[in-house]
Amino acid sequence: MINFDIPESIDHEAFISDLHKLRRGEVVSRAEYTFNNDQSRAKLLQIPPAKIYIIEGLFILYHQDTRDLLDLSILIHAKDNLKIIRRINRDKEERNYPIEDVLYLSINIMLLLHMIDTLILILMNWI
Repeated sequence: MINFDIPESIDHEAFISDLHKLRRGEVVSRAEYTFNNDQSRAKLLQIPPAKIYIIEGLFILYHQDTRDLLDLSILIHAKDNLKIIRRINRDKEERNYPIEDVLYLSINIMLLLHMIDTLILILMNWI
């Protein structure tokens, strides 16, 4: 199972390439995201050029070269307890993941990574 709670889970080079194509007015073709579900067949999505795109995701603002391509960015930060509740509901109801897996990933991966990120920010302020 891929850990989607880390920036390395995203194919950043392909994402940047797609953004450049869209800015040049080209159509981008991408396989639909099927939530790690082996039983789903991904459709091929066609993303046409447009004046405005709304791009969302955990790591959109992580890389500087992505931020450089954005004219405007908005960060919405939810409280950790709300994120976990939403994630449990989504993964159990929409993705039909076993509740044990959802709880394990939420507690052992998501919260741990958040604590590590917070510690890094604190240490960076001390340096």
